[in-house]
Amino acid sequence: MGPLASRAAACSVPANMQRGITNTARHALDRVAALPLNLCTKDGQMKYITTTVLLMLFSLGVLLPSAAMTNSTFYGITKHVSTSNIKVEDPKTNQTLSFEIVPKFDQIFSADGKTTYQMKDIKAGRYVGIIYDQKALGVRHADKIYLLTSANQKIESQ
Repeated sequence: MGPLASRAAACSVPANMQRGITNTARHALDRVAALPLNLCTKDGQMKYITTTVLLMLFSLGVLLPSAAMTNSTFYGITKHVSTSNIKVEDPKTNQTLSFEIVPKFDQIFSADGKTTYQMKDIKAGRYVGIIYDQKALGVRHADKIYLLTSANQKIESQ
């Protein structure tokens, strides 16, 4: 056992903080405790403030990558349209996805992106391409909807 491993064994998270920590966070804190920093008290407990700050930084590290995810695109035939959502089925894979639509949604375009449409123009059975993400509370929602003329048509790059 090397010097870092013995230091990690000698320094641990305080017992009163053990209950709310997940195994992943505990593992990260154990790795930080192994660093040659003055994070431990004489009795081998991690300092409370250090532990709290490290947990907050670790939480940011876990949450920020999910917020940085890029938008995705889904192509298919519209199965259902309402004021609050749209359901689209990909005929090639038979996968059906439902997307939330915010009130006053106005991001509806032709495939080339030059013509705009209204929600009333989206009907069941129409080919669409939907650019969406799941950033807001993990709910899949449409950012833009493109009305296509056939299943082989793709959204042109803007």
